[in-house]
Amino acid sequence: YNEYLRLKDNRADTFFYNSKDATKPIEANLVRTIIEKLVTFTKIKVRDKTPQMLRLSWIIFIHNEKDENGFTQPLKNVQELSGIENITDLKKKLQYATIEVVTMSRVFENS
Repeated sequence: YNEYLRLKDNRADTFFYNSKDATKPIEANLVRTIIEKLVTFTKIKVRDKTPQMLRLSWIIFIHNEKDENGFTQPLKNVQELSGIENITDLKKKLQYATIEVVTMSRVFENS
């Protein structure tokens, strides 16, 4: 993260931006490539190395993370942090998570 900030083009309006023009949004193919490299770096064995899988694994992590009293985040907090529009969609995502996504969610434990 700090290295990215150091190398980031100061002309960019957004945190992530197009590799050829910092004033444009990042390309979907570049996002997929970055995610694949990040997942490979974690050495967690998963077949699905996509932005959707990474997002869902992060949602599962924040949903399952417990505070010092042993309580997890309220679903409303998870919904807001994840940017999911309604609680029903969030519940569906949590209900149908694959073992790979749950395994990948462990990568966030040490961060």
